[in-house]
Amino acid sequence: QVDGTLAFDELNLTGLLVQDDVREESLIEATMRKSSNWLPARLGLSGEAITMPLLRDVDADLRLSAERVQIGSLGLGRSATAVSLRDGKMLADLAELEFEGGGQGTVQISLDATEPDPKLGVRGRLEGFEVGNLATALFGGAVVTGRGDAIINVKATGDRYSDIMSTLSG
Repeated sequence: QVDGTLAFDELNLTGLLVQDDVREESLIEATMRKSSNWLPARLGLSGEAITMPLLRDVDADLRLSAERVQIGSLGLGRSATAVSLRDGKMLADLAELEFEGGGQGTVQISLDATEPDPKLGVRGRLEGFEVGNLATALFGGAVVTGRGDAIINVKATGDRYSDIMSTLSG
């Protein structure tokens, strides 16, 4: 069981959350690999070996806050998140998001890893933000620009990028 509160001046999640060009690697395994690469190689812990047991056997309640967050090209101002992991189900509640250049939002990300094909859900509301900044972070270019609001409610099944994209709905 892990409980904790972490507060950062600056939090850079680029190396952990930005997907590599390897599109058939499990996203959960990639995240585990990136977040545990500091562990000694002699332990023999692979992302594949510890991913599902970790999600199913660890309970966690974490509170994270930062004055500035960087995720690839997307910069955020003050942000606060609560992450809960219980019995293979995770809920990340990004209760406070401030976008650089203005705008704010809330987002909930859920992951149910109790079945062979994990279920992913993302819900949220973003208001008054520069749409081009988010489009660049998601699609690699500003396919649209200007200030806007967005309501997000999407679901997907699978653990690989191709599976998630082919089952994406909402």
